[in-house]
Amino acid sequence: MALIKINRNLLFRLLLILSGFLVICFLTSYLFAKVYFHQAIKKSLLLTPNSSQFEIWSNPPIHVLRKYYFFHVQNPNEILNGAKPIFKERGPYVYREILEKRNIAFINKTILKYSPMMSLFFEPSLSVGNESDIITILNVPLSSMVEKLSKEKQFLPLNILFEYFDSKLFIARSIKEIVSGYYDPLMDLAKMSSENINNDKFGITLNKNGTLWQEMIVQTVDVSGNTGKVISWNGKNKFDYWKLKNANQFKGKDGTFGQPYMRRDQNLELFSGEMCRSYTMSYLRESYLDGLLVYNYQFKKDLFSCINLENEGYIDKHCIGNGVFNLSNCQNGVSSFLSQPHFLNADRVFLNSLVGLKPQRDKHDFIVYYEPISGASLGGNVRLQLNFYLKPNEEIRIMKNIKPILFPFFWFDEEIRVINHVKEELKSLRFTIDVINALPLIMLIAAIVSLISTFAVNFCKNSTKNAYMTERNSDKNVSTLLLNGTNQK
Repeated sequence: MALIKINRNLLFRLLLILSGFLVICFLTSYLFAKVYFHQAIKKSLLLTPNSSQFEIWSNPPIHVLRKYYFFHVQNPNEILNGAKPIFKERGPYVYREILEKRNIAFINKTILKYSPMMSLFFEPSLSVGNESDIITILNVPLSSMVEKLSKEKQFLPLNILFEYFDSKLFIARSIKEIVSGYYDPLMDLAKMSSENINNDKFGITLNKNGTLWQEMIVQTVDVSGNTGKVISWNGKNKFDYWKLKNANQFKGKDGTFGQPYMRRDQNLELFSGEMCRSYTMSYLRESYLDGLLVYNYQFKKDLFSCINLENEGYIDKHCIGNGVFNLSNCQNGVSSFLSQPHFLNADRVFLNSLVGLKPQRDKHDFIVYYEPISGASLGGNVRLQLNFYLKPNEEIRIMKNIKPILFPFFWFDEEIRVINHVKEELKSLRFTIDVINALPLIMLIAAIVSLISTFAVNFCKNSTKNAYMTERNSDKNVSTLLLNGTNQK
């Protein structure tokens, strides 16, 4: 009996100690485990010369396809006489895109300089045709020259020049010429009259494909989540294109970093040198990408809206409508406009002025997928459209009778996908997070079970003690009765 008592006392003390330990573990995991792990995640995303993040950043593990869709003009002669343009979309013409970072240098521990480089390689097996395919497009050098000289009120015998060079408002060119560049005598003239034009060719990737035309300086170490914030672009720390100071500021990241521990109510600010501005993306929904939870972020629907006060600094007094962004200030005065493909989220007036475009949200929206814990971008579809504004000009014979129109030229879909091993690593991270989130509950349940066991052992110990005392008292009483009976005899 004494041995049993000793064992139960020992068990009671051990369970009491275990219960206290589990309660401490519960409080520690509840109060500190998440905070510690959050800080560890943020520190792991900092960009330092020997960090794993630096290797991922400098050699991104991604596959990129750039798909071009061109608007083939089907009725060029009728347009010259005032008819609505009729378009037929031609594409995709697909290019494999290699993204590199060159001339990487740490200016100090928190600032990094680099030059991004894009290289395109045609993929005929993924395309609807060959680069030799011919389509009819707007003659951008001609329309741009007319507009620029009209604005500057310069006199040149343009009708004579156009006849001499046999320049038409609509021209037939191959896909390769449009993408890579083709010689145009009007570009030669423009080069002589403007110091901002240094090429006698026109092409949508001219001087950008395989060249180091940009230099970025970004912030590299910031536990608040500003890693990748653009400090300088091509030697400038702000733009000088826009009328308000706020619009000229560099406010976003370079697009290669997300925000760790993202929230659904949190917008993302990004920077684009080609767009000549910073822009905002907003949370759309959550979905699963190869079994991994991701947040879908999209272009804000009113990003190019004239009535959005956030855009006030980017809009001139002659806003032509909502849903299009005037790039003229940073394109040597040429009336070029960005929009979403097929004028998605734009005023209906742009679609009503032409035939052949039909916006579809699932095909034309600008979407990027982010893993919300690390903030890593797992891919997306960057989709934008370039347009040029055409209006009649009484002095130019080939433009005298045309109707005012925002003329769509092409749109592209930059499809970005992260390679699979990165997704597997992020799945492991997600599992670790789930375990850490469940740890306080596990500790609490274990502590409760241990406390119940402690009370049970204590109850059993007391019950045994009481039974022993009762039995002892009973034996004593029996002995007393027997003794009394013997004495009476």
